[in-house]
Amino acid sequence: MEDKGRVLARHPGVVALILLKLDSVEEINTFSLVADRYIALRQYKALRDRLQWLHAKACMATRKLKDVPKEKRTYLLCLAAVAQGGAAFMQVLDEHRDYALCLAAATQNGRVLRYVPVEHRDRALCLAAVTHHGCALEYVPDKHQGAALCLAAVTHAGLALRYVLEEHLARALCLVAVVHRGYALECVPEEHRDHGLCLAAVTQSGHAFEWVPDEHMDYELCLAAVTQRGCALMWVPEGHRDYGLCLAAVTRHGLALEYVPEEHRDRALCLLAVTHGGYALANVPEEHRGRAMCIAAVTQDGNALVDVPVKYRDRALCLTAVMQHGYVLAHVPWEHRDRAMCIVAVTQDGYALADVPVKYRDRALCLTAVTHHSYALEYVPREHQDRALCLAAVIQPGEAMQWVPEEHRAQVEADVDRKRQRLV
Repeated sequence: MEDKGRVLARHPGVVALILLKLDSVEEINTFSLVADRYIALRQYKALRDRLQWLHAKACMATRKLKDVPKEKRTYLLCLAAVAQGGAAFMQVLDEHRDYALCLAAATQNGRVLRYVPVEHRDRALCLAAVTHHGCALEYVPDKHQGAALCLAAVTHAGLALRYVLEEHLARALCLVAVVHRGYALECVPEEHRDHGLCLAAVTQSGHAFEWVPDEHMDYELCLAAVTQRGCALMWVPEGHRDYGLCLAAVTRHGLALEYVPEEHRDRALCLLAVTHGGYALANVPEEHRGRAMCIAAVTQDGNALVDVPVKYRDRALCLTAVMQHGYVLAHVPWEHRDRAMCIVAVTQDGYALADVPVKYRDRALCLTAVTHHSYALEYVPREHQDRALCLAAVIQPGEAMQWVPEEHRAQVEADVDRKRQRLV
């Protein structure tokens, strides 16, 4: 049988913090580190009472700490839980929230800093928190916001820049923030938004282009932005939207075709756009929506079927679409909605049952539908809404119980309760 000490060995960070709480040298001496990196536990009987819950729950998921009775949430148990998932800190009793436990939690999940007692928020703990989650900087006391701590925060999360005190908002810090998260440009003071910093931001994230001052929107910067995020084309001044820049935009993101000037939407550019984003077919001029263009669009994204001219919606193209997104069955011509097509659709998305011809809604198809999407029960013919099928629907995520017939509702509710009790 595996030594209980070996459970602790899987969480070496916990061991050091446990040692801080042991009351005597004798207890500390019961732990020794051996060559194979396991912790050998001697004199187990002396510590059995203190470790029995820790052993049982050492590998618990964070979400399970709340299931432990409060009277059994010992300090060591809570410590083990937060060392694996800092969010468990929310379930730790107030009397156990000492510095060591807070440090373990903040090291695992910086977000918990907001719940750490103010008296424990020293520089070391705050640094551990922002290193894990930069935006924890919001809860760092002003006196600890030094250059190094702010740098650690923005390196992890550029948007932490919004919580940096004004005296620390140097250009160098802002540059680090946008290099790691380009859209942090939103938080950069106007005086630091020079061309170089803006270029660094849009190169990392095209979203940052939205916050570039007009005077810095030259061709170089615009090209960098759309190369990183095609739809940044929406913010590019009209004078810079030449064919080359538009080509770079749709290559990155087909939907950028919406922002391409009409004179540049030739067949080649449109084909490139739908190849990278099928839904861009909505912005392809009518004269370019030939069969080949439609096939390319639907192959890339079945949603594009809605913009395919009816004359090109043959069975093969429709099947390609519903294999990707069952709900596009709504846009398949009725002559192509045969049993095989409907089976493919509801297997991909049960809610597609709403668009299946009534003659094909047999029990097998309906069962497939509700198994994939509980709300499909609304469209199951009444004769197929038996107890078993209704149960298959309501055990799925959602609120399908509202469509269970009254004569089956009590029995189905009882069945669901029994299933839940077995899971517990």
